[in-house]
Amino acid sequence: MSDTLVRDERGAVGDAPPRAASPRSARSPAAGAEDLTLVRVMTQLLRDRRRILFWTALVGTIALVIALVTRPVYSADASFTPQVADAGRSGLSSLAGQLGLSMPGSAASQSQFYAELLRSHALLAPLATDTLTVPELGPGPRTFASLFKAEGSPERVAEVFVEQATRASAVHVSIQTGTVSLRVTTPWRSVSLALANRMLRGVNEYNVRSRQSQAAEERRFVEARLAVARQEQRAAEDRLEGFLRANRQFVSPELTFARERLQREVNLQQALVSTLAQSYEDARIREVRDTPVITIVESPSASTLPDPRRRAFKVAVGLLLGALIGIVISLAKDAMARRSAVGDMETDEFLRQLRAARADLGRLFRRRRAGKASSGQQV
Repeated sequence: MSDTLVRDERGAVGDAPPRAASPRSARSPAAGAEDLTLVRVMTQLLRDRRRILFWTALVGTIALVIALVTRPVYSADASFTPQVADAGRSGLSSLAGQLGLSMPGSAASQSQFYAELLRSHALLAPLATDTLTVPELGPGPRTFASLFKAEGSPERVAEVFVEQATRASAVHVSIQTGTVSLRVTTPWRSVSLALANRMLRGVNEYNVRSRQSQAAEERRFVEARLAVARQEQRAAEDRLEGFLRANRQFVSPELTFARERLQREVNLQQALVSTLAQSYEDARIREVRDTPVITIVESPSASTLPDPRRRAFKVAVGLLLGALIGIVISLAKDAMARRSAVGDMETDEFLRQLRAARADLGRLFRRRRAGKASSGQQV
């Protein structure tokens, strides 16, 4: 009895004071709800193991079905290197070198330009109406547009085909060697080979046309400049001829110097005409030259076997994704439940404090009324 009762300072007997709560028991429920530990996470995952297994099996099955129904595809690989134009062979470049000028290199000779050209509308659109034979689909010619399900107006057909061909092709440029690698992937081996060949041929034809057009413009420029240079040469020769006729014998230094000056002018005009004439002939040759301007490193080739479909990898990714979805749903559900519990406790605490505040206000008003009543009685 003496162990459970103590006497206070006034001599009253009361219950023994409660023991100090341990730090673990003194923690509020809200703090416990927010304490996310590894044990709590593992407990929640084990509690929802069926849900996690369900999502893992579901997504894994979907990935397996996708891997099984995916059509086999065939890839054709090719690579080439652009031939850099020799500036020394160009007539204009030679003339610019004699005049102390330098001409910048053509952007078309850069590998990155060819990579962009392979996926451009200018190169791919004309291929939409090209015909080919597909042994996998039976005899008879077919167009690339029909194989890629491009229908509608000619503009719409070209647009759809360019979009599909761009998706079916991949281009890589080697920074070290400048080699451009092309890979075309379609559901038919013959189509992959044919499209890769047509794309390489389109690159070469585009370059031939652009260089021929450039040579034609250069020829017209040099031709006009050559005509002017010949006129200037004839004028210089006429001045020298007139000087020699007027001065058949000259022994004075002034006449000798004048003759040498006129002779140098004639020699300069002769050299200029000779250079322009050589450039003109060179431009005429390049205008009609149709030799390839790219070097094929690897001709388009495709394996007789389809590309690996990586079914095991797809299923593994599906299983991991399904497990992740199940874990996220489980943890989110647990967090929402704990937050709801914490919210209920906070609501109860708010209502309790609200009632206490109302009680304090009531006592304050009662005291004021009691004070007014006592002051009235004294008066």
